[in-house]
Formats: sequence, C-alpha cells, structure tokens
Amino acid sequence: MDKTIAIKGTTKKLVGFQSSLKAKKGVTPLLRIEGNASIIFEHLYFEGDVEHAGSGTAVFRHADFAGEAVYRATGAGKTFIEDVIGRWSIGKGHRLWARQTNAEFGDRVLMENNGGTAWILGYKTRQTPAPSRSSRSAVLPRFLER
Repeated sequence: MDKTIAIKGTTKKLVGFQSSLKAKKGVTPLLRIEGNASIIFEHLYFEGDVEHAGSGTAVFRHADFAGEAVYRATGAGKTFIEDVIGRWSIGKGHRLWARQTNAEFGDRVLMENNGGTAWILGYKTRQTPAPSRSSRSAVLPRFLER
C-alpha cells in the first residue's frame, strides 16, 4: 500500500484467506480505524502498523503482525484478539481482551498498556515480558519459553 487506508464505518469485515497487507516504506500506519467504526479482521498478515484511533470495536482473529509491525489502540474503543501473533499497545481508556496471543518479535516492548485495561487469556513469548505502565492488566495463564 502506498498510503494509509482509513476504515470509517461501512466496512464490517475483512477476510484475507492468509493474504498479506504490506505498507510501502514510510507509510504509517498501514490501516487506521476511525470514528465509531467496528470491524473484524480474519486470516490476515499485516506488514505495517494498524492504528485504532476510534471509539468502535476492532476484532482480530487468526492474524499476524509481521516483524516490527504494531497494533496501536490510541482511541477509547475496544479490541478483541484471538489467536494473533505480534505486538500491541493500548492507551488510556482502551479495553482489550486477548485469547491466545503470541508476541516474539524485535527488541522493543511486545505488549504495552499505557492507561488501558487488558484481559489476556493465554499468552506465549520467548522474550522477557515488559510490565504495564499506569494501567490494569490480567494475564492468565502465560507460557514463557526461554
């Protein structure tokens, strides 16, 4: 993609059948969820950041955030994650529920909670986990492989 794709409310579901969405160098974010848009992403491989700047709901099922790509929730919406590999960051007021999340890429923080609320049911990593900052997080259970 040569520019950011804005999701504003009419798109409800994007199924990739294991397809890849790739941002050209310098394009960030790859996707931006805006306003009260709610969307489901399934079977996608994201090669670029996804920003959730709105108040709606984002659902990620069976997806990968490749390499240094990050899911950033900067708005006050909700996120549901099921069977997702990759890094994520949530901000103040955002709520995240994750089932079977796997974070293993890069040297930066893999899961960051800056004032949001996160419930994580099933978490695997080979990296040293980073603590949440000024937030609420519950992680049950977790598997740390060294």
